Amino acid sequence: MNILNRKTNRSVLFVLFLILPALAEVHAQAVLTPKEIARTALPSVVLIICDDGEGKNIVQGSGFFIKPGVIVTNLHVIEGMKRGLANVAAGGDQRLSFRIARIIAIDREADLALLSVPTAISKSIAPLALAPESYVPETGEVVYALGNPEGKVGTISPGIVSAAIRSSLKKARIQITAPISSGSSGGPVVNDRGKVIGVAVESLSEGQNLNFAIPLSHVYDLIKTANFPDANENSQDAIAHYDEKLPAPWVQNVVAGQGSGNVRRSEPGTTAAFFFYRGNSNFEKGLFSEAIADHTKAIEIDPQYAVAYYNRGLANYKQGNLSLSISDFTNAIQINPRYAVAYYNRGLANYKQGNLSLSISDYSEAIRINPQYAAAYINRGLVYATQRNPEFAIADYSKAIQINPRIAIAYINRGINYIKQGNLKSSIADLTKAIEINPQIADAYYNRGVAYDKQGNWSFAIADFTKAIQINPQYDLAYNGRGNAYCQLGEKSRANTDLKRAV
Repeated sequence: MNILNRKTNRSVLFVLFLILPALAEVHAQAVLTPKEIARTALPSVVLIICDDGEGKNIVQGSGFFIKPGVIVTNLHVIEGMKRGLANVAAGGDQRLSFRIARIIAIDREADLALLSVPTAISKSIAPLALAPESYVPETGEVVYALGNPEGKVGTISPGIVSAAIRSSLKKARIQITAPISSGSSGGPVVNDRGKVIGVAVESLSEGQNLNFAIPLSHVYDLIKTANFPDANENSQDAIAHYDEKLPAPWVQNVVAGQGSGNVRRSEPGTTAAFFFYRGNSNFEKGLFSEAIADHTKAIEIDPQYAVAYYNRGLANYKQGNLSLSISDFTNAIQINPRYAVAYYNRGLANYKQGNLSLSISDYSEAIRINPQYAAAYINRGLVYATQRNPEFAIADYSKAIQINPRIAIAYINRGINYIKQGNLKSSIADLTKAIEINPQIADAYYNRGVAYDKQGNWSFAIADFTKAIQINPQYDLAYNGRGNAYCQLGEKSRANTDLKRAV
């Protein structure tokens, strides 16, 4: 932040320091190639293998992660089965295999189920991004079906929507041309931006290229009813080697109102999952010391629990323990080198410590892993601005705007750096755009007032400084700027009142 120069009575630039919410999702807007979709989405798709507990009836299907440790699939894939594994293609011929701990929600009419796979959490497998709940696919829209046809792990098939949803009923389907072979049921159907729009469910053998997907809205409905993993989750008994025989039977948990059942439970306070979820709850309540203690216990039980290190890093950051925060994010990255959000938040901590070069390196790595990470571009731009490198800062803000044209903070910060370059016209355009997106950001009005002041448009500057003060009555820089502008117009009484208020 620049220091206010009161001797010259001139307004100066307020450089906004941004800390975005640590877990904020940034949606990619660009159209992706099939190769890009395969690279980003297939690691989150699983091959599900279930049996009846006696090995007489074995079923294979597909599924995908919608949140850490939670998989969605078709109910018909797992119904009647007693135990199962979820196998993930981790790259090449390597496989990760996880024991399915329990069923946490079902919808018989829509043919959907949610499964808990707790030890997948420690592997930091990224959930697939979902399209908005209100999303309705259009006829002719390009789609891709991902799954495991005939047990072949990790395939992608292109197609289009041949008939959009025509009903809101639970049995409504999206008709697509992307083939859905045996074993692909339960896999994701994504659009050309990599967002899930439906769940593959069936194909009609008597029809020519008639394949169907369950609309995403039904997945959202199921999530709202789910009994997500909690203190009773049995984490330690949930992993198996890929070539191991199917594990001991699970006990099916049927959603209330659709039957009854039991859940195999472990003693509270004995699993890493218990402490992890309790730590998350404490963090959300603002109990950061308690959250740190819980995640520490989870790590003691499972030293490879990357997301526990990450969440403990967030709690340490909140408490101002920057060195400990950086250490936790580093541990998470060592376990999972593609943990983009861990690099992002380590970049924040390094910035706060004044380690600007390390901060830029962290943001750059987050961007390398996820080129659509708008927040990383914005924060790297802030570091460049701190280094008095407005050209690089402007390039990063421009990239963030390209990814998401509705990020007001990117326009504000680019506008600030245009002022540094003397490009007042572009600055005013950016700050005006930020105000259109969010009319309640005082900094946008203040900095546009600075640009108008430098143009000599003091009446416009006064109007903007006044608006900033209305939004934030304690905005000392805005009082100072308005006082300077009044002084230029010869209104000394108003100028003195504002300048005294600023001091």
